[in-house]
Amino acid sequence: MVTKREAARGSESARQSSLSEGQQTP
Repeated sequence: MVTKREAARGSESARQSSLSEGQQTP
């Protein structure tokens, strides 16, 4: 099960990865 915080983090990660591909921050 994915928590709301985890989902929000995933969305942010996807957005950042879309804007700057290659640069992924944990």
